Amino acid sequence: MTGRDIDGPAHMLVGRRLLVTGAGGGIGQAIVARLRQAGGMVVGTDVRAPLAGCRQDDRRQDPDLIIGDVAHRDAAHAIVSDAARHMGGIDGIVHCAMWMRYAPLDQIMPDDLHRMMAIGVGAPLWCTQAARPYLSQGGSIVHLSSVAALRGSANCAAYGAAKGAITALTRHLAAELGPDGIRVNAIAPGFVDTPSARRKVGEERIARREGTSALGRCATAPDVANLAAFLLSDQAQAISGETFVIDGGRNATMMGD
Repeated sequence: MTGRDIDGPAHMLVGRRLLVTGAGGGIGQAIVARLRQAGGMVVGTDVRAPLAGCRQDDRRQDPDLIIGDVAHRDAAHAIVSDAARHMGGIDGIVHCAMWMRYAPLDQIMPDDLHRMMAIGVGAPLWCTQAARPYLSQGGSIVHLSSVAALRGSANCAAYGAAKGAITALTRHLAAELGPDGIRVNAIAPGFVDTPSARRKVGEERIARREGTSALGRCATAPDVANLAAFLLSDQAQAISGETFVIDGGRNATMMGD
């Protein structure tokens, strides 16, 4: 894959074979769509939700969607193997899979913490481990971290710990895989304006976040997807081990939630 001419955003991923975990969520769906628009061959995996454009009753027949739980090592290895077999290899992965539950310190339960760590940290580790034999010079891995890894807020300790682990994992894998020409980076979104997130957060809090951001807006799922596509492409071939905040400039204002 090295030495390929960079052919602009519309074609930046032509010939790339890409796996997206958590592909049924709002951000995951946007990433799948953007990578395909950029010419990539994409397989998505999710524990249950279908990809955009895939009817619920057809999802098990969709060759570009693998239903499975990447939080478990054996399942993650099987999913990666199936994806590689379907595409003829793997050149990049975007790790979107996550489960979260916000709670004050005294209400954090063992099952919730275990699930957040298993999906948020274990899944990208297992998938990368499984994909390592397929990845070669020019390969790229993108993790989804969060601004919760970079700044503190109430009721977010468990989720922030999981995302902080992803930020650390990004640097360590970049160091370990870099000599083989494999790049590893992370995206740390703030609030991402999707319909489900808007329902959960509420209009008042969204307006406050927009009002305290440098750009007067929050990030959208397509914003995150554009950055993921860039990081997977040769246009980012000198970038590895970094975490990129995407939040409309809100992190720059040092405003809490």
